[in-house]
Parts: sequence; structure tokens; C-alpha cells
Amino acid sequence: MTTVQANQNNAASYAAAHKPFKASALIGTNNQWAFPGSSQYGDRDASAQYERAVRSDLVSYVVQSYAAPIVWCDVWGDWHTIDVSRSVTTTRHQNKMRRELVRPLSSTAQTFWMLFNDAPTTNRADADALRATAAALVRG
Repeated sequence: MTTVQANQNNAASYAAAHKPFKASALIGTNNQWAFPGSSQYGDRDASAQYERAVRSDLVSYVVQSYAAPIVWCDVWGDWHTIDVSRSVTTTRHQNKMRRELVRPLSSTAQTFWMLFNDAPTTNRADADALRATAAALVRG
């Protein structure tokens, strides 16, 4: 897929459609990115969850600012945020993407991520089974 040259005003629309884009230091891609220097990030739980999701092949799209993942979409279409403390620009990117893409997780998604975070190392098949378990728990 071709990377579109975007601007920061329309970047979120490309991200929502999972289209690769580049808007200066803001980049959207379908490639999963490892978290560079995770000790620099304020939200350790979110960065750890992202890293586990990458290892389990659960990340379908990533938006990064200056090579740092700031929001990502899981394979079920839920957007997640990672609070980074790098620069004024990254904070502005984070706020814009959060405002335009990230929505509260459904009860099933919240239950899944709680189970996923507590589970030993998982792969995609294990994650799919956990998602089904989460759905069953929510249904009652």
C-alpha cells in the first residue's frame, strides 16, 4: 500500500481508514513497531501492553510521532493510547489522535485486556480464545 503525504489536520482520517500516511513527524503504518527506549515513557502499563500486543500479533495499525508509537489499533478495531513524554509536538500529536480516534472500550474489550495483561505469554490463537472468554463473561 502506498504511503500518502498527509498533513496533521487530515492525518486522523487516514489513520481511521488504516491507510499509511506521513505528515511531517507523524506517521501511520500497518507495520508493528517495537517500542524504542520504553524507559522514557510515562505510561509504563500502556507501553508494556503495546509491546505484548505486538509480540502476540494483535496490533493492526500504529500512529507514531518521532518514531514513538502514540496510538495503535488492535485487530478487533479498538484504538489504544500510549502517553509519551517527549516533546511539545508529540504531546500535541497524542492529544489530536486521542481526541479523534480513541473511544472508550466495550465491556468485552475491557475484560479481554484485563485477562490478556494477566495471562502468561500469548500468541494470536490464545488471544482469540481469551477474547471469546471475555465475551462469554460479559454476556453472563
